Amino acid sequence: MRVVFPDGSEFLELPVKGLDLLADLAVLGPVVAPTKGLQLVDGESLPIGAETFLIGYPEVSSEFPRSTIVRGALSRVEELETIGLTFLQIDAAVAPGQSGGALVSDQGQLIGITGVGLSNGRFAIATSSADLLPRVRKLIAGEDSSGLGDRRVPSGGGEFGHGIRLSNLWDQSSFVINEAPGTVIGLEITGDEEGELTIFDSRSNQLLYLDTGKTGVAAGSFPIGGKGPRFFIVQRWSNDRGSFFVDSSHRLTDLPDPDDGTPIGVGESVLGNIDFPGDTDHFLIRLEEGERVEVAVNSILVNSFVTIYYEGAGLDDMIVDHKSGGGILKHDSRIVYRAPHTGEYLVVVQAVGLKAPGGYLVSLKPAGEDAILTETTAASVFQFSGPDSTPIHSYEFGVDEIKDAFAELPKSFAEIYPSGSGLSIANLGLEGYFDDLAVFLSADPFQMVIAGTGQFADLGRFNLDSNVSSAKLLEEIVRTFVAVAIEGDQDLEIHDSGLLQPDGVGEVSFGAFLDAGMMEGGEEVIRLRVDLLIFQRGNLFGGVISYIDSGTEPSVPVLELARMLDARMNSGLSRR
Repeated sequence: MRVVFPDGSEFLELPVKGLDLLADLAVLGPVVAPTKGLQLVDGESLPIGAETFLIGYPEVSSEFPRSTIVRGALSRVEELETIGLTFLQIDAAVAPGQSGGALVSDQGQLIGITGVGLSNGRFAIATSSADLLPRVRKLIAGEDSSGLGDRRVPSGGGEFGHGIRLSNLWDQSSFVINEAPGTVIGLEITGDEEGELTIFDSRSNQLLYLDTGKTGVAAGSFPIGGKGPRFFIVQRWSNDRGSFFVDSSHRLTDLPDPDDGTPIGVGESVLGNIDFPGDTDHFLIRLEEGERVEVAVNSILVNSFVTIYYEGAGLDDMIVDHKSGGGILKHDSRIVYRAPHTGEYLVVVQAVGLKAPGGYLVSLKPAGEDAILTETTAASVFQFSGPDSTPIHSYEFGVDEIKDAFAELPKSFAEIYPSGSGLSIANLGLEGYFDDLAVFLSADPFQMVIAGTGQFADLGRFNLDSNVSSAKLLEEIVRTFVAVAIEGDQDLEIHDSGLLQPDGVGEVSFGAFLDAGMMEGGEEVIRLRVDLLIFQRGNLFGGVISYIDSGTEPSVPVLELARMLDARMNSGLSRR
């Protein structure tokens, strides 16, 4: 890791001494620091309302950044007993990039480390130093502080060809490859059953997808665009077992998953980890007919989606949940289940948005007779039909409906062909977010509007509660758009950013803006203001992105654009 201190001291390759993927913690070093460090001090006994300060580097793009400081009051102390961590909530708004910053008392004592727990930018959540200190000491001593074992990704070895046997619907065979940027990887997958091969980078971007289909053969290639591992996942969405063979132009290293097949008894809890983007973990439980149990997944890093499945179960028989378990970040899962027969069942854990890595705790306990059974099924989420499992939608909202929503745009706007302008769903990085896209352009004054829709049937659909992901998505969209406009790879400099209040749009919504410039040769060549507003309406997902020249007023504000799209969605759902 690269570490920079305020006096400009720079360390380019500090080793990662240890990772705790349950506590969202890494220890780097050792390092000979230019200044004396702070002690981690227990701040859990501070009174509510105590003055605290958040110090970190939000929204930083500089190579040698300056830290920022924000004052806030301690508003809540909450212990997550299941994973042994206490959290301090501060009523100070923080921005993406703050994660890992210091929470200090008014005496300058380090009482917590800020984490991923940003809730719509209204407050910050920090893990208490009192709970982190023993974990830090264990990591320094080379011990496993999380109980997850060594989950680091292997960096070498491997074979060019791999035989694969998948034993159930949720089984995966996974590999990793580390090659230099610019390397082109060629692949072929063959099998006796229909299978899929998907490749992700470490940021959950899908790089290649191959489906063997009815022929049992698929081939493709992709270039390595930057440093870091690439993850290969082979799976098949069928109850039948299948055998496959993957042939690669470069060595693939097997990536075993220690979580798969782990047994959980009633009254027990086990740790698991989403090791890489697209990882699906399954745990084994045994139940008696009519037995009522509660399955819970708790985590501060994994926004979990949980399924209970048994061999031969149809979509109507699979019970699923996302976010019913509450938790510190309100994204834990919980299922109350009654076994239809005596036998073995699988508890399947996935991460919404394919985000990784992250540790979690799965617990199984008896459910009381008065506990309300979870009724959501996979059929109600996925909605499949037909012998080939062709997805169908209960309501179709595509490009024609988007155009209809914006029929009343001012005459200065003209619809443009998206891919002809380099603005397709794929090259904007919007795969998994939008299924359909329409683009409108006003030349004078300049305003470009990108509107998209999708359905929540996709597990990778955007989680509207995560403003961290939202801000990252917005920054990536800006980078791609401006790079297309000036046909090159330039540095992005963010001048200002913040949240928007999407009042009256959708059932759940999020808004953000970014004022950014693209630098080339030390000069700013383009300066844009970009507004993003995304929302949920029924089982539909909608989003509007508006680009204007920085310092000018839009012809139609993004909130008005989003309301136009939302109104059309709502009318369609009401007619369904």
